[in-house]
Amino acid sequence: MPYKNTCVLVLIGSEIVTGEIGDQYQKLLGRELTNAGFSITKIIQIPDIGEILEKELVNALNGNSLIVTTGGLGPTTDDITREIIAEISGVPLRLDEKEWSKLKKRFWDPQLAEINKKQAMIPEGFTVLENEHGTAAGFTGMVNNLRIASLPGPPSELKAMFFEKLLPFLKEISHTGLRHRTTGSAFLISESLLEQALQEVCDENCKWSTRLEPDRVIFNIESTDLSLQQKCFQKLETRFGKPRIRQYNKSISEIVFEKLLQSKKTFCSVESCTGGLIGKWMTDLPGSSEVYWGGCIVYSNDAKNRLVGVDQKIIAEKGAVSGETASEMSLKGAGLSKADFCVAVTGIAGPSGGSKDKPVGTVWISVCARDGKPLTLPYFFKGNRDIVRRKTAVMTLILLESLIEGKKEHSFLPDNF
Repeated sequence: MPYKNTCVLVLIGSEIVTGEIGDQYQKLLGRELTNAGFSITKIIQIPDIGEILEKELVNALNGNSLIVTTGGLGPTTDDITREIIAEISGVPLRLDEKEWSKLKKRFWDPQLAEINKKQAMIPEGFTVLENEHGTAAGFTGMVNNLRIASLPGPPSELKAMFFEKLLPFLKEISHTGLRHRTTGSAFLISESLLEQALQEVCDENCKWSTRLEPDRVIFNIESTDLSLQQKCFQKLETRFGKPRIRQYNKSISEIVFEKLLQSKKTFCSVESCTGGLIGKWMTDLPGSSEVYWGGCIVYSNDAKNRLVGVDQKIIAEKGAVSGETASEMSLKGAGLSKADFCVAVTGIAGPSGGSKDKPVGTVWISVCARDGKPLTLPYFFKGNRDIVRRKTAVMTLILLESLIEGKKEHSFLPDNF
């Protein structure tokens, strides 16, 4: 017996396997089928070789409830999907008269119509999925308690047939009903800590998954009950704070970019220990020139003084890694630039350079409005050099976001991360 609502995707095409064209379907089909209540157990890319296709389809028949194939429905000799599916189903191919009539109207030349005739051939007992954007009909049917659905390869034809024909049908037969997925981004939270929290806030009616990105952990909560997902999400917000838990798959630079764009504001950066990482993240985004004025990397004490004007006495008395130096960096940066806001960071990323009073991971972050006072806070970030730098950049942009929103006091207080 097949497992309930499990699905295998079979992407057919020699040009996909050889890298001549990129696969355009895996992400789309995987997401939509998951939302329709199917768990994807395997995704296979195979060439237009009958023996390989037959072997993979026979293997997929065991332990699954749905197989979706893409490609191999054209008129050429290497388009063999319909033949192989008919063979493993133990049924002949039949000419669908309605599809054949459409082809003859489409190809006014009888010889061209005859060449394309095989596209109207459907395995006996299968239901036609009409192709309103091309010539090759899709089809779906049952083989030993398992459903097979076959879609054409060209993107415009595949997407239209999938969304208009196949997906509504699958949602009707999916016994679990429509699954909802809530996607979120967790900032300055380790994947293991987030996993532990998800185990505690989600019950047996929810599934979750996590994926680590350079600036965050992306997580998904899935359930047939949307309200249940929202409750789980709210519990995470309560536990970690709203600045660290966000809905949607968005980087912190994307979030800040959108808020700056909406408010028609700009910012600049003065970076020491991050070495220009904040500027990089912002300029990775198309259109960043609308919100990012520019930045300055002031790694040495001399650079802090000569490039942005930090008083040498402050550096000598308080140290390069201090609240006073960070505040001067953001104040001077705001004054020298034409930006509405300035952010500044100075710290010890390691692995050397730390002391008893200022161990590796000590960072000061300062954010300042052009005509305001700087908000300067100390942090201690755990991890290696790369992790400390990335955590610093994330926290800086979170504080900038607070400043953009006009908050005088940020609820996200300094802590150990």
